[in-house]
Amino acid sequence: MDLRALCDLMDNLSRETWKGLTESVGLGIPWGEVTITDTLLRALARHARDHASEYTLEVRPVTQTKEGHIGADFEFWLAMPDGTYRAFSLQAKKAKPPLNPGYDVAYLTGGRKQYEVLLEHATIEPVVPLHLFYNGGYCAHAPFPDPPREAMLYGCAIVPTMVVKSIDEEEGYKGAGRKSVMRYAPSSMPWSSIFRWPRDYQSWYGAGPAPAIPGLGEPFSTNGTWEQWDNGLGLLDDGVPRIERLPPYVQESLGGLENDDPTLPAAVVVISDPQG
Repeated sequence: MDLRALCDLMDNLSRETWKGLTESVGLGIPWGEVTITDTLLRALARHARDHASEYTLEVRPVTQTKEGHIGADFEFWLAMPDGTYRAFSLQAKKAKPPLNPGYDVAYLTGGRKQYEVLLEHATIEPVVPLHLFYNGGYCAHAPFPDPPREAMLYGCAIVPTMVVKSIDEEEGYKGAGRKSVMRYAPSSMPWSSIFRWPRDYQSWYGAGPAPAIPGLGEPFSTNGTWEQWDNGLGLLDDGVPRIERLPPYVQESLGGLENDDPTLPAAVVVISDPQG
């Protein structure tokens, strides 16, 4: 299994998101978080059809009633060569408005900040909680890490939710300034970094800005790329634990069942070796 084509797709989707948000502002036509997320998931499903001989990628709904409770829009589940999994739970936020753009990361659900709910979910299921930020040309002035040198790769940018929480809780910021893209950009990575090693972060669970490295890491591959980063303790270089088996809600979604549990993500993307 080699995820080079998937990483290329994710980078292209970042560019398309950047261009789409830029155009939506220019035309005065809203392009919301849900629509963008659905566009990404549809592209992933189409990619799965075209690359079935290389790896199995399944995009399945879990529940449409849940995201407000758990804070996750969708999850990635990656099968490892030893039969375990690594999982990433993503909460999407669009940079808005075009003037002094910011992310509504402190959105309240049931009286709690959404990122707090997502972090709690990560204590129940050993997933890596991430924020997925959608950015456009009106964010080009933000101090995104360099490399990569192409700003549009941050059209879909990830920041570990622990870092989001740390930034949001910093004192001295109010109103639009508290939400500003400028505060989160230095800690951002293109979302294809989920499937690349090494990463800008030594740990997904750490706080603080990511140190720059010379370019993106290599895409995940069972042909050896990941092995050089394995410390022999069931972890990779980023400290993400491997999960022994898919939880019931993922297994049920792969079986075509939807779940009405309000503590689950809206969709899952499961990636594994080709099925014989």
